[in-house]
Amino acid sequence: MLPITRKTALLLNFTGNVYHWGCYGTSTEIYLSLVERGYSVTWLSVRYSRSCRPVPTNLAEFQSEEFRERFLKKNRALHHALKETDVVVVNGEGTLHGRENEAPRNLLYLMFLAATVYRKPVHLINHSFFPADHDVPDATADLLYQTVASKLTAIVARDPISCRILRRLGVSHVQSFDCLPRFLQRHDFRPGTSPSGPVVVSGGVSLSEKAGAAEAVAQALRPAIEARREIVFLAGAKGQPDKGDRRCYEAFLARVPTMQWHEARSMESWVEAIRTSACLVSGRFHHSIAAMALGTPFVVFPSNTSKVEGICELVGMPPPIPYADPQFAEKIEDAVRRALSGDLPATTPEMRAHMVEWGARNFEGL
Repeated sequence: MLPITRKTALLLNFTGNVYHWGCYGTSTEIYLSLVERGYSVTWLSVRYSRSCRPVPTNLAEFQSEEFRERFLKKNRALHHALKETDVVVVNGEGTLHGRENEAPRNLLYLMFLAATVYRKPVHLINHSFFPADHDVPDATADLLYQTVASKLTAIVARDPISCRILRRLGVSHVQSFDCLPRFLQRHDFRPGTSPSGPVVVSGGVSLSEKAGAAEAVAQALRPAIEARREIVFLAGAKGQPDKGDRRCYEAFLARVPTMQWHEARSMESWVEAIRTSACLVSGRFHHSIAAMALGTPFVVFPSNTSKVEGICELVGMPPPIPYADPQFAEKIEDAVRRALSGDLPATTPEMRAHMVEWGARNFEGL
């Protein structure tokens, strides 16, 4: 029985209404899990993390009383939310990478404020942790991330590469997994892949930015074209979809005129497309997580950090194919050919169960 008098959790960096359906599933699972633990939940969107002003530029401003006063004067609603909440839960996802972009500095500062000024318990969960975009030491970024992380109540990272960085920085943490598999299990989405199904393709941050990458992937879809197999580009979100998907699709379409555009209008439609495909060819993090959780064979490309490499390492699946690999297109083509003949491996039932178990660690101590 749920309590009558509830604690309040402020959920920062909520992604349920933006980007794509995988972000919706992950953030919604966090929300529901907190409610089940007896919290009333309020949230601030990832769009706030990206747009709040002023943006701190360095560690000195994080620690500056003058900067804090200017920031809180412009963000009074945040002040009241932090003052009134019992706990702050941060859905880090992939926001925490580098120090050049505004979003990671903003989110780090929100956590720093919550922990040091408002003295709230702060749980950073469901996240990747890359002070530099990949796992390369950067003295300035390392110090900023380490300073903030050392103030938090709990840090629960979703991939082993992030854990190695946290360990290098001397920060206590827990290894977990993304929350999307928990959401899929909650709603009883089960594996249903078939070698006779379509080949599903998705875009990705790096895929849309790398010159010639989309064209190389399109070329690698030749086995599906020769087999007259349906090829589907999967997009869609609850709101504010990633505009890069349309650009990727158009680049693919120039080489694969039969490719269909499928903009999923619901979570069910998005999951079904991945669940029943012969394989997923993806540069998207959560599309790849969904394939892992649903037992769908997949071939993946790197993202803007090493987060995809990290999850593949954790679940024991082949790593992303680097764009710089001289055999990039050939390796994708081989994977697609194997998927169409039923020979491309997928995650085992035991590993899929582990993903759900690891995801539960995000909520320990809450």
